[in-house]
Amino acid sequence: MTDPQIIIRKASERLNHLMKDITYRSTKEAYEIIKNTLPFAKHYLPQYTYEKCMLRFLSKLWDENIFNLLSDLISKITIVNKETANIFIPYCIIKFNRFNVLDKKYINFLDFCDEKYNKKFQVILKKSNSAHVKSLVLNKHGEEVSECKIKKNLQDNFFTEFLNICNFKVIDKECDRDCFYTNYNKRIIYNFTGDKFSKVVHLFVKKRYKQCKLAIKELLKEFYEYLHVYNILIYCYIQLGMYQEAIYYLNICIDMSNKKVRWYFINYKLLVERIGFIQGPTSYLKNIELNDDYFITNLEHKTQDIKNHSNLSVISNDSYTFNKKLVFNRLSENFKDIIREIRNIDNAVKININIKDNIKVISIFVLEEMIHIAQVTSGCYKVYNTNINYKMISLEYNGILLKNKDILKNETKKEIWWAERIKLDRIMKNLMEKINFSDLKITGTVFLIFDEKTEEFPFEHTSIFKNALCYRISSIEHIEDLDRKNYCSLNNSTLLLDPDLKNTFERITANFKDKKTKLIEHNMNAEDKFICYFGHGSGTKYISKNIKNSVLFLFGCSSARLVCTRNFNKNGDVKKFIKNNKNVLGCLYEVTDKDLDIFSINLLNQEGNVAELIKKSKLKMKLKYLNGCSIVIYGASLYIKNH
Repeated sequence: MTDPQIIIRKASERLNHLMKDITYRSTKEAYEIIKNTLPFAKHYLPQYTYEKCMLRFLSKLWDENIFNLLSDLISKITIVNKETANIFIPYCIIKFNRFNVLDKKYINFLDFCDEKYNKKFQVILKKSNSAHVKSLVLNKHGEEVSECKIKKNLQDNFFTEFLNICNFKVIDKECDRDCFYTNYNKRIIYNFTGDKFSKVVHLFVKKRYKQCKLAIKELLKEFYEYLHVYNILIYCYIQLGMYQEAIYYLNICIDMSNKKVRWYFINYKLLVERIGFIQGPTSYLKNIELNDDYFITNLEHKTQDIKNHSNLSVISNDSYTFNKKLVFNRLSENFKDIIREIRNIDNAVKININIKDNIKVISIFVLEEMIHIAQVTSGCYKVYNTNINYKMISLEYNGILLKNKDILKNETKKEIWWAERIKLDRIMKNLMEKINFSDLKITGTVFLIFDEKTEEFPFEHTSIFKNALCYRISSIEHIEDLDRKNYCSLNNSTLLLDPDLKNTFERITANFKDKKTKLIEHNMNAEDKFICYFGHGSGTKYISKNIKNSVLFLFGCSSARLVCTRNFNKNGDVKKFIKNNKNVLGCLYEVTDKDLDIFSINLLNQEGNVAELIKKSKLKMKLKYLNGCSIVIYGASLYIKNH
């Protein structure tokens, strides 16, 4: 098992990073990290570390889960000193600002806290004594109802009653701005934000979208939990042609919405993706009645129907929106959280694509934290729930990589260095072997599609695929290319060597100097069709960006690693290369150069299916799992022919 100290250190580093830019999503991620690591945090972190961290998030952005967790921890505080006072008093301020409720325990802590908190607290004390503060009212049944709940109901009613006004009929040239202005004045300005929102409304009606966007950004600092504020911001982004930003805030709204309102934002997202020509999980539409199970079981007969509905403008709220990802959820009986969880198949129009019997396509994705495996055939999907918790195996996997990274950086004795890495190799082996699913026997050449969560994990090296030859594809739209076979030859190759790695340079030149290969230390030509790069990273410093229709073997650390940029999906150099090239081989994480050289020399001197050669060459490595599991290949079936 992974050392808890490593997990806590990684969690602490991630929380520090999230606190630099506090958003709705970073707050949700912080909550998950704190909740999962809380049991053993007290053994490895200074006292009250997590309490202070949660206060930092709540001071910038409200989150009910974090507040409840913090309340539970604070209720257990019995010691009264400066440190606990600087936790309890800010907590009281946040609680009062949210619920108009003042905790009586504050009297014990007030004299010990910092002056800045004391001043803020004196302000809310005056407010609490004011006759205007009334946190509870009675509903028609005589029950007490909080103002927060009243506002929530008003917001939900607004979005359902004025559905067409809220999305402004995006595809239409004009929307009913007078109606919009009137209803926002009546429903929103009066009940939610006072006069502060009126400036935004005036700018919107005058079509001054850039100024409106900036005004809303300021407004979000105070009114971050109200959907209508995001709603106007999204429309401004659309009018300014900033579709990725619009989708970013639509995802926030989908996360924030309850079941009653969520479908409005899901439909809105569908529209924006089509308007902005964005390939996402909801690119094409199908309008289906609630009980239309015929569609689920007979996909191949419905393809034309989907094409006919691909230009729908707005979907009514009494129907479900389905595409292939949603079908995955329906079949696996996990229909909630559809938009957030499923990222595995991109183009619903190609449902009836002719997948030949000899081609096996497997989709791997996460639903409700469990790994699901789907067999994709012509017009049909068969989904299996493996009951393997992805969060747990991902935590263990990342713990191994973090420990490996630390060992590679530290200068220790050679014996200790090797002992620690051999131990990690055994742990990685155990992890790969325990990821098994006996209900599914997979053999032969297999093409794997991943969602955003699973693509970073080396599933092709697990027990599930021990008898399979695995190639990765970035989307099901590439299935048409899978029927062909690609070939490459060492006799017609270019070996690109990074001069900074002297040992690698010597090993490669010694093994291939007598071969019919080009050994170069500078930028290669865009016309080269089989390039093997040996050096740091993915070689973008040397490999031309204009390269097309080539086979790339990138023997560098983390050459196939994917990174996540805020507002966008995971991306990396491997994704950029595979767009215009036949195959790309690379490493998911950091490996040692000598082991990678051993692997590459063995691989290039053999002939046959590259996926099979990867399995064979991995066995020649010193650390067959710690280093070997990093190697993956994207593209159609590839064969090496040297004779």
